[in-house]
Amino acid sequence: MSAPTVSGRATPRTARIWTPVWLRAATAAGVGVGGGRIVQLYQSELPNLLRASRSAQFRFFRYLIEHEFACGVRGRYLALDASGTPVGTLSLRLANDPTPTQLPPRLLNVALETVGLADTLQLTGVALRGLISPEPSLRRGEGFIHSLVVREDRRGSGIGATMMHLLEKYACG
Repeated sequence: MSAPTVSGRATPRTARIWTPVWLRAATAAGVGVGGGRIVQLYQSELPNLLRASRSAQFRFFRYLIEHEFACGVRGRYLALDASGTPVGTLSLRLANDPTPTQLPPRLLNVALETVGLADTLQLTGVALRGLISPEPSLRRGEGFIHSLVVREDRRGSGIGATMMHLLEKYACG
């Protein structure tokens, strides 16, 4: 299945009208946007888990995402508004998508160098919890959403719901 380029209209909770939201496959050139959104994800879903500066967290997550692209892993997408501005990102695995089979080289060293010892230990704990509940096996038409993050200043506008709708439309093909 090819990467989606689908669109939808966000359903606003207020009287403001939002422009259409487009999903497109992320590329290695767009790693910065994805890394920034993952930092926001950790800040909103696991507040105070990571204490390093946002720029240090960004460098660490960028390293992980660059490794995914180098290994040929698919499934990272950007949500763009009508002007082409990234308003969100998501990570999805479909039934036939490859999964990373190995950790990036020097992962612990990079973590220690970028986010420090305390955050490296926290991230190790998160990773170990993930090993306890592995990803499900998927059949055609099913997907596993790793993350969906809307830019902080655009939250509450229906963009996330539109992204979910577009994912469902894409996964069910």
